[in-house]
Amino acid sequence: MAKFSKYCSVQEYCFVQEHTAANPNTLATIVALPEIESGRNARPMKQIYFYVPKGTKVLQYFATSTHWLFGPDGSKQQRVQQGNDYITTTIPEGMGGKIWSFGDMSLGKIYFANAPSYLAATPEMLLVPREVAEKDGLAIRK
Repeated sequence: MAKFSKYCSVQEYCFVQEHTAANPNTLATIVALPEIESGRNARPMKQIYFYVPKGTKVLQYFATSTHWLFGPDGSKQQRVQQGNDYITTTIPEGMGGKIWSFGDMSLGKIYFANAPSYLAATPEMLLVPREVAEKDGLAIRK
């Protein structure tokens, strides 16, 4: 049985994470609240943020929609022009252990292979698993 966690922001976006016993951190589904009922009027999300752990040389994930991948400095790293595909991108030296983002992403799903499956509407809202934060030397709030 899957367990769902729902996180919403004031910008009318909601992130629903599905946790299963077999893969507790491998699936994050993005849902834009105004389009839940009908799927009509869906629009791309401006930015969605995630954390790339230190030491990551290649980021691997599956995405169901087209999008831009932005580095932590805001630079365009890759344009993904086909949905329902596995994406692999090289992480430049010194860019691991930082917050990256997706841009112009439509309603869809993201499956990370080697990064935490935590997404946020702003960098300040992003959560990182405790074990990743401890390993990467991030400040931990109590």
